[in-house]
Amino acid sequence: MVKGSEEILTAVRNLKSQSIKQQNTALEEAAKTVLINEERITPVDTRRLLGDAIVGKPRSIKGIRQISIGYGKPVGWRAHFVDTGTIKQPAQNITLRTIYSSTDEVESIFIKHMKVK
Repeated sequence: MVKGSEEILTAVRNLKSQSIKQQNTALEEAAKTVLINEERITPVDTRRLLGDAIVGKPRSIKGIRQISIGYGKPVGWRAHFVDTGTIKQPAQNITLRTIYSSTDEVESIFIKHMKVK
């Protein structure tokens, strides 16, 4: 029997026999949460970035399930300047702030979906 969130997370990471459908559902729900946080953190003065955040489809790369979250092609190149800064504009670290604010929520989503019933 596994008790505690840290042990559950360790078991989830080690469990490779989970169904792909269950993993995809967890990834899609977690991606929506991260997307909401990213749109909340994006500065208002970057109007073009606000409505363009997108979520990709779950896929497997080298045996690891993952999903892409970010901005579309038309304005994605602008996000780089806002995120890392320029000579005249300080970095706003949208990516790091989104990761830090979403970690606990994403872990709880994975725990909820990957628990053995």
